[in-house]
Amino acid sequence: MASNNVIDFNLFDLLVVFSELLPITDEELKIYFLRFKTDGALVDLSFNVYEKSVGVILNGHGEKISTHLEATNCKSIRVLDERKGIIEVLCGENAENNLRCLLILDESPSLSISYPRTDLVEIPSVGG
Repeated sequence: MASNNVIDFNLFDLLVVFSELLPITDEELKIYFLRFKTDGALVDLSFNVYEKSVGVILNGHGEKISTHLEATNCKSIRVLDERKGIIEVLCGENAENNLRCLLILDESPSLSISYPRTDLVEIPSVGG
């Protein structure tokens, strides 16, 4: 499915890590909504293949802690480690403005974002 005009992803690989494909998904329009649940948190990943946009929402159950990320010009969504639940999202048009997002889906999900020429920004875990 790789092309410069769409997000490169493998839905089967993503579904191994995420617990469900939400019913609002529209495969014909290539708009996907996936969910990962733990006892302490809920993580939603949404992406539009043709618009090359990605959204991530992390919420702690019964807590005020939440994290939200929206990114555009995304190139790929990959499962880096199926067993550990590590997902990588790459966005940006060139090496000088690339965004790398690592989503770790375990008992205490977390999201890390890195940019070129800056330090890694850690967003605290939710739940747990």
